Amino acid sequence: MICNFLGNRMTPNERLWKLRTRPWLFGADRRDAEIAEIFQELVTAGDQRSMLSQVPQFITDISAEVRLATARALHQILSAVQPVEYLAFSERLEASLRWCDYPGTNEAWRTLQPSKLSEIAEDEETRASVFGFASFHRNGFVRHEAVRQLSRIHDGTELPFLLIRQNDWVAPVSADARIAVQERLTSEYLPHFLTNLPLVFHLLVYQRHDHSELVARIVGLLLQPDFDSLLVSAIQNPVRQVCREIIRIALELEGEHILRVVKHGLISADSTIRLWCLRRLPRSLAGNVLRETLSFHKHDRFMPVRREAMQIDANAFPESEVDVWTTGLLDSNSSLRELAQIRFAKLVGHSAASFYRNTLIENPNSVAALSGLGETGEKSDLPAIRAHVGSPQSKQRAAAANGLFRIGGDSVVPELVDILQDDSAAVVRTVRKLLERVPHLVAGERLLAVTTNDHRSHVRRASIQLLCEKGKWAGLTWLILD
Repeated sequence: MICNFLGNRMTPNERLWKLRTRPWLFGADRRDAEIAEIFQELVTAGDQRSMLSQVPQFITDISAEVRLATARALHQILSAVQPVEYLAFSERLEASLRWCDYPGTNEAWRTLQPSKLSEIAEDEETRASVFGFASFHRNGFVRHEAVRQLSRIHDGTELPFLLIRQNDWVAPVSADARIAVQERLTSEYLPHFLTNLPLVFHLLVYQRHDHSELVARIVGLLLQPDFDSLLVSAIQNPVRQVCREIIRIALELEGEHILRVVKHGLISADSTIRLWCLRRLPRSLAGNVLRETLSFHKHDRFMPVRREAMQIDANAFPESEVDVWTTGLLDSNSSLRELAQIRFAKLVGHSAASFYRNTLIENPNSVAALSGLGETGEKSDLPAIRAHVGSPQSKQRAAAANGLFRIGGDSVVPELVDILQDDSAAVVRTVRKLLERVPHLVAGERLLAVTTNDHRSHVRRASIQLLCEKGKWAGLTWLILD
């Protein structure tokens, strides 16, 4: 272990500054070894910020040993960056290099000549990292030379930097980067593009150049039958926007790949992708195969997917349309139930209230049937709904409160104030939202009594909120008394 000649209390950055500004204090061998040791400490600690700020100071050093140590440390830092992190990392890298552009910071880096790039990237193993770092240089000529050098490397390590440089603000730099990337649009190079998909699809965000054709060509390669396993991996990318863009572009392109894409997309964890693929399903499948696929997605956890599956089923198989919307009448989502109620009424010629009445008789614990009866019932159904106000299930009590208000209107406001004093915070929240529609009908003295006498915080909070909803003058008296 080399002794720290600069003192144990100095930070690595301070030690490096001393070594750079006062090299005559140390012998050349000791200085070079100390710099290499400090760089390794920064890499081991994962200190990207310090590492990136120090690279320009030593990558142009007169000592070949220091340049090599700097290049290896830089390579280790860049190798640890995941493709999904490159966008944020590139911004940090550019920020760390800005201060190097000012006179007096590091003249060797600031005035670096393009012809010197090969000299500071002598090590074959670290060449891509050094050229990639130089591709962020403030000087456009240096960036251009870095792109030229990167285009001669074909092991995939150069691809992230070439993808980023495609949007360079200097036209020759961006043009050469685009040419280099397009030359790599081959089947053999596809795995490298797959690794860098977040960078590929981020190109669509840029406005300086139109990269949509390039992105479409990469997706086109993925859609080849021989690369179906790679397509599955791409659709399972942890970056949600990447998966969605692949599916979106794939569904816009006509070809034999559509059915494969739809099948892969229907089992995606992303509900939006499942919805997009389900909409394309009728053009890809028919008959019993379509019906079996739809039967699975009619129970999807995402309501728009369930709704789309029901609509496709009803349109593709008119003979079972009544059964489809009958099932929808008992959906847990109120919007889907409303759609099913409209379609059901048009098909059978009367409302779904009778269906809900019969269902409640057969299954008194059905929350969906109770909610549906409250949405479609009449005043004669109020006793049946009121019978569930004391249900042991909080969902049923909330559904009963909703049904009472929808059918009974203003006449049931006193009952709702009673239900406001419920053990369940969810039920109290439901009742409060209902009463907020008619705060002028809620008696202030009732709410004051609830606030004063009830010990449950969620009940007291709801009653105070309702007093506030009565308006400044109507509620102020009760709030003062409270």
